[in-house]
Amino acid sequence: MARTAAKSSPDYSLFKKLAPRMMRDLMRDFSPLADFQAAGVVGNGGGESGGFTQIQELHPIKKGSKGGLGFFQWTGMGTPSKPGPRRVFENLLKEIGRGPDSYHANYEMLKRELKGPERRTIPKLRTARNIDEATLFFMEAFERPGIPHYEGRVKWSKMGACCLSIGREEDREETASCLRGSLGVQFPDRGGARQTSPALSPRDHRMLLA
Repeated sequence: MARTAAKSSPDYSLFKKLAPRMMRDLMRDFSPLADFQAAGVVGNGGGESGGFTQIQELHPIKKGSKGGLGFFQWTGMGTPSKPGPRRVFENLLKEIGRGPDSYHANYEMLKRELKGPERRTIPKLRTARNIDEATLFFMEAFERPGIPHYEGRVKWSKMGACCLSIGREEDREETASCLRGSLGVQFPDRGGARQTSPALSPRDHRMLLA
């Protein structure tokens, strides 16, 4: 996992396609998990890799390091006997015969991490009451970045939530509100009440609808 989030202007198209898929997969594999909690996961991935487009970390902090790799920028080679996250991911790619930009490979790595060495993340994520907390809790528990860029991660999370809502009949009003950028997007908290999260900016909505 990289310790810096991507800074360059991202291409939103791939994220718009893959974020809802990943959220549905997370809610299936880690049930019970609310949609806004799953959005906190994909938002962190979007922040790490520029919307899943910057597969190789651009500027590794540690001199001579290979940097992060994949949607969540798995970092650290370790040793063959005690591999770090990047080496584990590279081994997985060889095992399943996929490239580092493969959705299947990245989701499989994420799932293995969340069921293995990072298994404390999901219980913490389930305590989040809104999308902002979900983004923060996943960032702190799983990513542990040196430079958080938290606000950017939240923006990706909200974008993922909007993309998931599109096509849901029951969420039509919330989706319209999200895309208009006027009223904010509402998400249920763990007590059943409604939590309103600030809407995306008009520029973000234009990107989302592009």
